[in-house]
Amino acid sequence: MVVKTGVALPDEVYKRLQEVAKAMGYGSISKAIRDAVDIFIAFNSWWNQRGVLKGFLILLVDHERAPYVAKLLSEHDIVDYVLVEYIRRIRMEMMLAAVEGEAAEIKTLYKELTKLRGIYMMQPVFAPVPG
Repeated sequence: MVVKTGVALPDEVYKRLQEVAKAMGYGSISKAIRDAVDIFIAFNSWWNQRGVLKGFLILLVDHERAPYVAKLLSEHDIVDYVLVEYIRRIRMEMMLAAVEGEAAEIKTLYKELTKLRGIYMMQPVFAPVPG
């Protein structure tokens, strides 16, 4: 079964979508949008999880804000390890935080981090812990 839906996009976003889809060899915008939705679901399904999660937060942080962000991460009991690496070419810090804890605590930390200045990208990579 296929469900048809409409998506309203600003002109500029639609033009960029067309350009990228064409460059990637998509035959239709619908297929590109379906793939984008599949990726969105795959990357964000952890929000529906309950219980214990473990995985990583990958962050790209402004060089000057990195010490503050690293300190904040290390103050949380659910964060086991924070690796910070300066990337000279883009003058930013890449952080990898190993996280394990209740899903609710991890969601709270994630929301807290999204409010901070100087975090340019944050990608969670989580999996449910069996039994």
